[in-house]
Amino acid sequence: MNEIKSFTIYKEYYELITLLNEKEQQELSLAILKYMFEGIDPKLNEKEMKIFNNLKRPLNKSKNKSKNTSKQNQNEIKMKSNKNQKENTSNDVNVNVDVNVNNLSIYEYIETNFGRTLNPIEYEEISKWEDNELTRYAIKTAVLNNAYSIKYIIAILNNWKAKNLKTVAEVQKAEAKHKGEELPEWFEKKVTGDKLNTKEESELREIVKAYE
Repeated sequence: MNEIKSFTIYKEYYELITLLNEKEQQELSLAILKYMFEGIDPKLNEKEMKIFNNLKRPLNKSKNKSKNTSKQNQNEIKMKSNKNQKENTSNDVNVNVDVNVNNLSIYEYIETNFGRTLNPIEYEEISKWEDNELTRYAIKTAVLNNAYSIKYIIAILNNWKAKNLKTVAEVQKAEAKHKGEELPEWFEKKVTGDKLNTKEESELREIVKAYE
């Protein structure tokens, strides 16, 4: 088994992971490391698996690239390992973090997340979009909903435009508000309708008369 020593993490990966809550972020991040360095397939919840499955293809590419590099430089790695043997008691894990959002074009970004190559019609449609943070957030939203469709992304963007949501922050605020709109406790309770006593009934009648 050829073990890898490093792999590249793009900012797009980080942005997908941070769509989860803190506990899920930790679980998914650890699962990715175990998959890359130990070859262990993860056991995650549905939301975590959605993101992992979309990252799996580029992660595998990174893994294969690392293995090939390792083979080509095997002698050099051994020499460096021997040289540093006295200084290090264990191998360091080198994870290269690329924080450049523009590392992938919007076409590459969609293909990476969709796990397939775009067709000419899709390329033509995407060429009309603005490549910005809001557009890429719409792509992530579609992926998390298992909707690998350009039409679905367009529908999301049109919906946000209709609601005058122009930034990711505004969209996230609207999403948080929507999720927080839970039915009050009394909504599903059966109304028993306690009877009014004589005094309360008399007062109610007087109030009604005042509006007649």
